[in-house]
Amino acid sequence: ARVRLGLAAALALACGALTGAFAQASGYFIQADTVRGAVGAQGAVCVINSVFMQGEQVVFRAYVYDAATGEQLTQEEIDARGVKVYGVIDGERVVELEYVPHPPESEQTEFFWARGYQLPADHPTGNFTWSVEVEDAAGTTAAYQPPGHTVGLGALTILPPGGAPAAPGAPGEGAPPPGGSPEAPGAPETPGAPAAPGGGGGG
Repeated sequence: ARVRLGLAAALALACGALTGAFAQASGYFIQADTVRGAVGAQGAVCVINSVFMQGEQVVFRAYVYDAATGEQLTQEEIDARGVKVYGVIDGERVVELEYVPHPPESEQTEFFWARGYQLPADHPTGNFTWSVEVEDAAGTTAAYQPPGHTVGLGALTILPPGGAPAAPGAPGEGAPPPGGSPEAPGAPETPGAPAAPGGGGGG
């Protein structure tokens, strides 16, 4: 079962600067990463992460830019174009991200896309591909995939609580994640205290 968290839960997440690489396609390019949310956390939250335990929360975070201008989409552009952003695990859209300010209830905030997906307690273990997909009302699409995704790198590793990493293999077969994804050159800086996009708590 896939769990989608509400806006109030999304606003509960507020820490960590967004990093990752860019994905460019017709109309849009994307900068994205994943962090651990606070709900069910068995480790540090609001930290860029690719290893999660069953029952933890995977928070997808993203910036979405207009490929023609290089500028982040504004709320007005998002509404006018009907832009939607999704977190994807193993080819399945598991959560629709929200464009909300972070950190919540702060004098200094930043808008970006985020939302958390709660891994079921019985989620299969092993390695799973992940991505962030964008689409608009006109049918324009774009997708971010982490570096090395075609050879089993950059995957999400899902373990049992307190479990040890699985043996190397292809995504979905226990391949260990890479040491981390490089930060994209020219990635926008987050002013003040870094803010993590929403997602139901901590990430």
